[in-house]
Amino acid sequence: MLYVERNSSGKIIGIHSSPTAQAQEHKTKLDQEMMEFLNVTGVSKHLGPILNEFDQNIIRVLDDLIDLLVDKNLIMFTELPIEAQEKIKWRKLIRKKMSSVNFMVDDIL
Repeated sequence: MLYVERNSSGKIIGIHSSPTAQAQEHKTKLDQEMMEFLNVTGVSKHLGPILNEFDQNIIRVLDDLIDLLVDKNLIMFTELPIEAQEKIKWRKLIRKKMSSVNFMVDDIL
């Protein structure tokens, strides 16, 4: 997630990859307001948090893509480097455990 810092008039003055005392408002996408801020201030110093946000989202896409390629026998899972296989296995295990956890208590989140 991206967290924005605003000045007293409500204009974005900073973007952070985690919440800070000054940046509590989170944004999940680059909207018009964020693009204007990046254009005015210069993009380079703000690319890190933005790239991290997109990296987190693309990881799930890559998980699904690898599953699809393996399911269609276009690649064999064992053809991937051992390190990649291990990371994928751990992610699958964690995702499976997370999906089996019931976060509902008396129908309240």
